[in-house]
Amino acid sequence: MTLHSLRRMAESTVDAASGSKQETEEKEEKMFVESENMKLLR
Repeated sequence: MTLHSLRRMAESTVDAASGSKQETEEKEEKMFVESENMKLLR
């Protein structure tokens, strides 16, 4: 999965949950960190 699609997925998840911009950014950051960690583990 690309970072772009991860970001879009995070946004749609948060939009459905609350629509909070700050929450979207936090979720994006968390997903980005998780995806980077996955790359390092491979």
